[in-house]
Amino acid sequence: MELTPLFIKEYARQNGYRYPQYDETVKIANRLKPHACGNIELLAEHLIRERRPSELEETFNYRKKIAVRKTKGTIDKIFNCLCKIRKSPDWNIKYDTEYYQSKPALSEFNLKEYCEELLPRHQSVTNWVFNYLLKVQMYDANAVILIAPMEVPQDESQYLQPIPIVFESCHVYDFSDKLFVGLSTEKSTYLSGKIQMTDGKVFWVATPTEVYKFSQKNAKNEYDITLYYNHNIGELPAFRVGGQIVDEQNMIHESMFDALQSYLDEIVREHSDLQVEVLNHVHSVQWQYETQSCGKCNGTGKVIKGSRSVTCTDCNGGKLSTSPMKRVIISAPEIGQQAAPTPPMGYIQKDTSIVKLQDERIRNHEYDALACFNMEYLAKVPAVESGVAKTLDREELTTFVNLIAEQLVQAMDLVYYFINEYLFNIMFPVPEERQKQLPEIAVPEQFDLLNSQYYINEIQTAINAKVNPVVIRELQLEYAQKKFRDDDVYDDLECVFKLDPLSALSLEEKTIAAQQRWVSDFDLIKSTNIYQFVKQAKQENDEFDDLPYDEQEVIINKLTADYITNMDAVSGTIDANNADSANSMNQNIDNANGNDTGDAIL
Repeated sequence: MELTPLFIKEYARQNGYRYPQYDETVKIANRLKPHACGNIELLAEHLIRERRPSELEETFNYRKKIAVRKTKGTIDKIFNCLCKIRKSPDWNIKYDTEYYQSKPALSEFNLKEYCEELLPRHQSVTNWVFNYLLKVQMYDANAVILIAPMEVPQDESQYLQPIPIVFESCHVYDFSDKLFVGLSTEKSTYLSGKIQMTDGKVFWVATPTEVYKFSQKNAKNEYDITLYYNHNIGELPAFRVGGQIVDEQNMIHESMFDALQSYLDEIVREHSDLQVEVLNHVHSVQWQYETQSCGKCNGTGKVIKGSRSVTCTDCNGGKLSTSPMKRVIISAPEIGQQAAPTPPMGYIQKDTSIVKLQDERIRNHEYDALACFNMEYLAKVPAVESGVAKTLDREELTTFVNLIAEQLVQAMDLVYYFINEYLFNIMFPVPEERQKQLPEIAVPEQFDLLNSQYYINEIQTAINAKVNPVVIRELQLEYAQKKFRDDDVYDDLECVFKLDPLSALSLEEKTIAAQQRWVSDFDLIKSTNIYQFVKQAKQENDEFDDLPYDEQEVIINKLTADYITNMDAVSGTIDANNADSANSMNQNIDNANGNDTGDAIL
């Protein structure tokens, strides 16, 4: 196949050649793309007209004019939640440091430096994934990622700059394991007569050995090769974004979020109806009896224009006004009719229940959409149709997000691989040697996706349900980790929760437990002052956080005993049954370490 400028003309024509899977992949992408990108005109044209096929064109156009991007917010909520993947504690991109140090040639320029600091436009591959690729993956699983150089270096002082370029399904004109043809969103400039045009088409074409960039050069739809590079990788540097495979033979994918479509479509339809209902049932309309007839038509509603009778424009023919926020003028009663009320004006009472019902239905649609992926906690108002909102399944949520993370990591692995091939296939001709530069990206399994309010509600529910205090303590620690993860406060709280024998009890419960002799005075004092003891221990020992639990407990017990000693010396209030003296207390610290009397209440 000779890839000359004439080659691309067959694709560039308006109804030019498209590979067999083109129509199906575009159809799948268009199910969610208008929602994700906020293309309200496309949504209104399709969904509103579908719901109201017999509606007057004037009314339909008004609906389109006032339509808002209601569903984009739902997509953005999910997107923002998934962006937290990169903040997972086990998210890690690990390079072989020893290998890099063993290769002097890599000291000046290497894959790690390029992909983590110098990647054009995005600085790093990670930024590109979470700032751009993730959003495309949510609606277009059949989009194709091409790895190609931005430009070809003109001398040895410059290095090649390969970058990932995403082509959405509507721009993928041909795709197989031997050929890729894609229409770029980039535009070329050319002269049409004496006018400079800026809407020229740009195509990228790739094979297992070469990559081309074709740019439109005139109004005759003719093209020049504006970039050519012989990458000689031996395989096509392009691959699908990926999702759920729905056609294994043709390798057609479906977005992992495809289930959102039906709910989001319904939100668009019903929100359009809601806007109309608000107009008709919420806006105030004042009525008023006229004190005198229209001076132009004398109350007839008609005037003579030429040889025919036409509607009076001053009083609108005596008809009721249908515009919101305007008055309705009613003719005064004639003799013998019911007298006008006093005062002769008021407001029309409207039934707003339909507005409330539609608003609730829209919120429920969003809740149900998010619940498809166990993300219903992102909804502002939980659905209460059955009286109890759906219980969040954290395990299912984690499994789903882990699956998304796995797909992103697969894409990243390929991006790193092809960039590495572009940059170092000449310097390191042996493939095994080149691949040692590639990083290992662990698919994270721990995700911090839930907001603080969720944890607070969970703790309160557990307390009200009288769940085992040990469980409550773990929930509180989880909340602390969420709230103070990057703060020294969390380290302090972790020690407090771990070393406090009565951490799950309130002060009142601790007091009752001590009065009933369920816990010792030693544990009560230790628990009541635990935060103070932990802070003191850290001040006296910088390595306290790193000590084993047993050693930490010995230190805290020693501080507790010293505290009791001081109390006993000052006021003598320590019960002799629990501590005969301060000296005996110090001698029995080891026994206290092994006697967790707090377990009795748990």
